[in-house]
Amino acid sequence: MRQILFFLILTLLTYCSTPSEFHEEKTVYVAKTTEGFTLMRNSLPFKIKGAAGSPDHIESLAQAGANTIRVYDTTDLKTVLDKALAHNLAVAVDIPMANYQSTFYQSQANRDSAFIRIKKLVEGHKDHPALLFWMLGNELQFPTDYFLNSRQLSFIAFFNTLLKQIHELDPNHPVSTSIASISKKRIFSIQRRSPNLDFISINIFGQIHEMDSQISKLSLFWDGPFLISEWGAEGPWINRKTNWNSTIEHKDGEKAKEIEKVYTQYLDAYPSRNLGDLVFYWGEKQETTHTWFSLLDSQGRKSNMANSVAQYFQGPNTMLNRPPLIENMLLNSQNSWSDIIIEPNTICKAKVEYKASDSLDIHWEIVKEGWNVEPGKKEIKPTTYPLTKGLEKITFQAPENEGPYRLFVYLYDTNQNFTTANIPFYVLR
Repeated sequence: MRQILFFLILTLLTYCSTPSEFHEEKTVYVAKTTEGFTLMRNSLPFKIKGAAGSPDHIESLAQAGANTIRVYDTTDLKTVLDKALAHNLAVAVDIPMANYQSTFYQSQANRDSAFIRIKKLVEGHKDHPALLFWMLGNELQFPTDYFLNSRQLSFIAFFNTLLKQIHELDPNHPVSTSIASISKKRIFSIQRRSPNLDFISINIFGQIHEMDSQISKLSLFWDGPFLISEWGAEGPWINRKTNWNSTIEHKDGEKAKEIEKVYTQYLDAYPSRNLGDLVFYWGEKQETTHTWFSLLDSQGRKSNMANSVAQYFQGPNTMLNRPPLIENMLLNSQNSWSDIIIEPNTICKAKVEYKASDSLDIHWEIVKEGWNVEPGKKEIKPTTYPLTKGLEKITFQAPENEGPYRLFVYLYDTNQNFTTANIPFYVLR
């Protein structure tokens, strides 16, 4: 009896979660064909190839060859959409929502406020020609238990109410939500509890090399379309730590090679269901460091990672102006893997070795480690201490206060390119 019930549920999930083959003509929709699923935009197939990032850098993203930007902040969205339209970019708009485990949803006033806010957002921008789709929440930790408690059920009911409202207000654009990596339980739960989502979006980094096999394991209950909504170099959650638990960051050039490996080997998984991909992050963003995911710096200069992404967008035969490349960086003759401990006010030496086809401006700085970040809160770049400029080898005095730090070096050329590397160290009395 249990087996019969299980297969009935799977059959219903497959039926309910599959975009219809029959539809009224819409601006953007997911079409089901004999070959799989295709995102249609203005009556033409549209394969998403772009970036999640800052709207401040829409122009450079378009110049790099992208067709889409995903934005997380809806402040002044009209200006963002207008700018994207001027540069021929489509916009995936995140609708910010609190993680379901937060206390936010326990308040009816909060739910009412969110309902009104989202209604106003959708009504105000649903007819803009740059709009591609709505992303209802980013990594909400959608409940995965088979038997849900009242709090979980309440969240799902509210989520589905919002989903229904968006579809009714704007039938011309799909609605998705993003999850972290490929979670069998979470995808099953979304299929079962919120089958009216148009497609699932997946933020995936280190697990991306397993994406093909992981998705194949879900075929019994999920064969619908998906978007790779964030991808890039492996993140700071990896097991590559110092003795004081700071994550060791690869050099910019090494991360560029990671990106190249991803787009040449893994992004084409399940092409009949894959609606496209968005690399993370076009702009500068503080996550453990201000350089980990940042394809650009604060001035919009392009890293080796950004160069690798542009190569993906434009094709392998396109000749691009390459940034300088750091080959080695040392602090007191030790590299980033060396668990460097320094006494306060010690005189230290550092050097950088590199390749470049252009004249360079070299900057050094010390940055306090970004520790004790509250989950779900926006990270802010910690205190920085600028050092010498223009030199490949420097001598400097270590900080007086105990604690974890990083020594950064930046190399800037005359073509708006840069590269960077850093070494973690600990000041201990």
